[in-house]
Amino acid sequence: MKLRLLAALCGIVASSDRASGEILDRLEDALTFSSPSGQARMRLSGTLDLEGYQTQLPAAGVIDTTKEQFLNPRLSVFLDAQLGRSIYLFAQARADRGFDPGDRPAKVRLDEVALRFTPRGDGLVVVQAGTF
Repeated sequence: MKLRLLAALCGIVASSDRASGEILDRLEDALTFSSPSGQARMRLSGTLDLEGYQTQLPAAGVIDTTKEQFLNPRLSVFLDAQLGRSIYLFAQARADRGFDPGDRPAKVRLDEVALRFTPRGDGLVVVQAGTF
């Protein structure tokens, strides 16, 4: 029942393309920052994935659930920031239930972080550190 309701809501949102496009444009503008001089820029973006499952109990393989129907959401958030021409930062965080689908509680984790420093304008020397 919940999956049918979710599918109906997605259909309504997709059918109102013009209104949803304007809403998404405003949201993108609100999640983007730039200093007046243009030296500092930051953008926050993300994706929301919703997977619905219909299983037979007991669930087979890697599916970890005691329910026949469940929703497996995943939120991914990305941060891109730049300070001048020298410093760039990227970060990716996720909130989900892990690799295998199931109905256990969601966890938040920082998946990737990278910091890049380019001391010279010609790009001959680049130092980058992070976890990937």
